[in-house]
Amino acid sequence: MFTVNDKEDQKEIKAIGFTGSRHGMSISQKAYVRRIIKHYIQQGYNRLHLGCCYGADTEVFEMFKDKISVVAHPCNIVKWTNNDIVDNADFVYPVVSPLARNRRIVQLSLVLIATPHVSEESLGTQYTIQYAMNHNVFFHIAL
Repeated sequence: MFTVNDKEDQKEIKAIGFTGSRHGMSISQKAYVRRIIKHYIQQGYNRLHLGCCYGADTEVFEMFKDKISVVAHPCNIVKWTNNDIVDNADFVYPVVSPLARNRRIVQLSLVLIATPHVSEESLGTQYTIQYAMNHNVFFHIAL
């Protein structure tokens, strides 16, 4: 395991990754995400990695910014980036392409929570789910 900063030295990092649509989550997806992330926090998970986009990332950030350490992963598409997440996260990784960002979120997480948009192809979200599958990262999909 690794630590994000010196204050947390010797503390085990148990990280949740999140991926979702720029279109946001449905009511049922929000309820599921709220319930499953609370469960993981109760189990000692202490990091939430997310991609800083408007939509689902923003919704999850607003739900959990005061409950778990947020690690932001901005992408290089500025119009998608919610700077409120970047400015208020506990840690911010360097800007990279969206798919590189999604791979990094999976690589740094023990579990991935995904909320694809059901009425269209969510290519980034689908890619991230497939990447997690290929790298044996446990995942939840909320449809």
